[in-house]
Amino acid sequence: MRVDQLSLKNFRNLDPIVLKMDPHLNIFHGQNAQGKTNLLESIWMFTGFHSFRNAKDKEIIQFGKPITKAEISFEASNRQQEASITLGKNQKVYQLNQVTLQSQTDLSGEFCAVIFSPEHLSLVKDGPLARRNFLDNAIFPLHPRHAAILSAYRKTLIQRNALLKDIPHHPELLDTLDIWVER
Repeated sequence: MRVDQLSLKNFRNLDPIVLKMDPHLNIFHGQNAQGKTNLLESIWMFTGFHSFRNAKDKEIIQFGKPITKAEISFEASNRQQEASITLGKNQKVYQLNQVTLQSQTDLSGEFCAVIFSPEHLSLVKDGPLARRNFLDNAIFPLHPRHAAILSAYRKTLIQRNALLKDIPHHPELLDTLDIWVER
């Protein structure tokens, strides 16, 4: 996969920008707070997931502007593709090759990227939950159905755990535990 061009308008602190990428290597450097991480964040959003900084849409839109738009031209699966993301107060439009998508996750698997930022040091510092979440997010672009399966699993786990808490007060619920464990 290769990124050919990135265009941003009203994205965080970045002025309208059009970057034509080198096909081999691109290095972004500059002083602190100049927008290097914002640039990487804009590229990451095309993986089909929200900001790796867990930012809300309104935080991504430049202060005082109604919308932000990011467009990317890239080569993947031996073909040239284009994608765009437009975010506004009441507007979210995701497009791939001029086709409007239902949600941002529909981009998943089309544009793949990996990011490692200082925030990811929690993978080492925090417990196994942080590592599992990181791995799950890395799997989503390769296996988009994994997100739906994981969501169903988490809902089942919550219901099973609630049942375990209720059993001491309602012993008759013990008969239903096997159903939740099997799921």
